[in-house]
Amino acid sequence: MGQRSQIFVRYEDNGQKKIIARYYQWNYAERMISRARYGIEWLKDMYKYTFEFSRKLYRILDTNFDMIDCVISSDIIKEFIDNDWGNDGYTLNSFLFYQQDNNDGKLFIDVLSDGTIKYAFLDYDNKNPFLYKFSMSFTTFAMSSNKSCISLSSTFSSTLLIMYFPNS
Repeated sequence: MGQRSQIFVRYEDNGQKKIIARYYQWNYAERMISRARYGIEWLKDMYKYTFEFSRKLYRILDTNFDMIDCVISSDIIKEFIDNDWGNDGYTLNSFLFYQQDNNDGKLFIDVLSDGTIKYAFLDYDNKNPFLYKFSMSFTTFAMSSNKSCISLSSTFSSTLLIMYFPNS
């Protein structure tokens, strides 16, 4: 399949950093922009209700509201755990960022506890950020009960996300 991409959303729930990581087929150009736009709008309204993120956010991101279309994404973290990629010598970090087929880049969304939302786009090979740098590093993680998100250790860094939306 072609036009592959990923969307990552980082947020805090009860003091723990969590991330949702989704893999898409046929998500490029205006399709990715639509998912970014409407996903961020939903997050602006829902940032206080993080308990809903793992249950509903991926459905919002799967929907392209501008084109009235839905593409079913896959859960990258669930795939890592269910297929035991860790025992095959892969780290979660390398699996998330280097083992996914990608033609059209990545979207990173960072939801801060005060409702500030930052986002950034990265190209397909992680070498040419669009006017910024963004890095994620994972050392340990714990699965939530529904396996749709992970709790991150304190090793998570992001450097310069250029766009943000305060919740006001």
